[in-house]
Amino acid sequence: MSGRLVVKRYVKALVLAAEESGSLDSVSADIEVISAILGEKEIRAFCFKSITSDSAGKFVQTAFIPYVGEYTGRWLSIMAENGRLAALPFTGDAFKELMEQRSGSVSVVLETAHDPGDQLVKSIMEKMEERLGKKVVLNTKVNKALLGGFRIIWQNRILDRSVKGRINNLKMALK
Repeated sequence: MSGRLVVKRYVKALVLAAEESGSLDSVSADIEVISAILGEKEIRAFCFKSITSDSAGKFVQTAFIPYVGEYTGRWLSIMAENGRLAALPFTGDAFKELMEQRSGSVSVVLETAHDPGDQLVKSIMEKMEERLGKKVVLNTKVNKALLGGFRIIWQNRILDRSVKGRINNLKMALK
């Protein structure tokens, strides 16, 4: 089973336990802390090493437990005991996705070659809400490599209407 699927199951269990105890806000803050810690290259790389559960437990005790709450600490320890540290780097995305599902919204990224105008942002937001039937949280990102046009990214999907994407499609058609 892939790391992303494993972490989704673990995150769901953590969220359910946190809701029962009324500590979801604390767990949400802990997930941000974990993501920040995993921003360190060495710590992230260590998660992917093949190690014993004792070493994994010591790693979690040192790198994470001092900075997170009780529920999140237990959750991290269980992941270490079960040899699931390789799934840990996907925690932030899995948590965000689960919270979006629960709120009925979806996160959408609009990538453009230049700063998008308000009219384009509004138009894409309306079309995506219509298409998805959910409230859209739209984030914009300037990506000069697109050359022109835009890309819309949501839930592991990409709608590519960029010049670069069209050129790549043309190259593939000519091969």
